[in-house]
Amino acid sequence: MPLADAIHYNNNEVIRLLEKNGARVRVAPMHVKNVREVPEYEIDPSELDFTNSVDITKGTFRVVTWHGIQVAVKRFNEDIIADEDKVWVGPVIYMFVVVSYVDIHLVRAFRNELALLQQIRHPNVVQFLGAVTQSSPMMIVTEYLPKGDLRAFLKREGAQTPSSAVRYALDIARLGHILSFVFSCFVRIYAGTRD
Repeated sequence: MPLADAIHYNNNEVIRLLEKNGARVRVAPMHVKNVREVPEYEIDPSELDFTNSVDITKGTFRVVTWHGIQVAVKRFNEDIIADEDKVWVGPVIYMFVVVSYVDIHLVRAFRNELALLQQIRHPNVVQFLGAVTQSSPMMIVTEYLPKGDLRAFLKREGAQTPSSAVRYALDIARLGHILSFVFSCFVRIYAGTRD
């Protein structure tokens, strides 16, 4: 998207021109002003039961229960509060807020991951179920893979038969082909061509 590129490269002249002509950046909303603006994927955090939750990775992903099923939840740092494009990181000291430049990139990464997960539907990609974006901590909720991902499976099971190895390689290649096609479409749109 041209406006997103202009913002990324701090080209204020192009930003003003594009916004004047109605350009908008498509980002996952973080906070809304009224109930009608709440995204359909929004999950009420009180529906997520962390009572018997288990770490999947080093504190980022946890297995929790949502409506009676196990799901994977990626929690975004609790100390970060996102509001529009501003990110404030505690602690608050006498009306001053300590801001971390790295955390701004984390919010962008969170938004980008959320936008991407909403669009991808593939049997070899974990299914996006929803997100918590209207309160802190922000979270992304996906299906839980009890046997782990392909890497964990291969590490656990060891060497595979040639036919299994070929099947996995073909699945990975198909997914890679689809993702490269999606990426090339985005690149052409950013470059201003649509062929």
